[in-house]
Amino acid sequence: MPTIVEFQGKKPSIHETVYIASTASLIGRVKVSEYSSIWFGSTLRGDDEEVSIGRYVAVLENCVVEAPHGFPVSVEDEVLVSHGAILHGCVVEKNVLVGIGAVVLDGAKLGEGAIVGAGCIVPPKTTVPPRTLVLGVPAKPVRKVGEGEVRKVVEEARLVAEKAKKYRESEVA
Repeated sequence: MPTIVEFQGKKPSIHETVYIASTASLIGRVKVSEYSSIWFGSTLRGDDEEVSIGRYVAVLENCVVEAPHGFPVSVEDEVLVSHGAILHGCVVEKNVLVGIGAVVLDGAKLGEGAIVGAGCIVPPKTTVPPRTLVLGVPAKPVRKVGEGEVRKVVEEARLVAEKAKKYRESEVA
């Protein structure tokens, strides 16, 4: 069973279509919308501010999503948060890919269709423009993201949702 923790009257709100892996933890004011999935070892903590996860979002294994005081987290629809990524007090617009081990810090905003490369660090209060690939430490724009790349992120988000449905169904059986 996943760890679902109410903290000082703040408790997670999880849509019935969501898959939460057995070793995931949701703490405080965390909202997870339709067809999203929180995978093994991930922690979403909204004990200070709200963590809001949109539709068809995949938070893959061993991610940390935290909303510290003054910095709520908003993740819009059809987003992939890859293995080991950290979202800390930031905004992620729709159709974004956050790469493996990437870190997005307080007040940062990832524009629609952006791609944050693996291992990248997006500094506090940085805005990544829509459809921009950023790489490096600190994150720097490299090029525009093509329509096909955005489509691939959306397709992958939908595929993960289908896989999550199978996991959810196998655990209920």
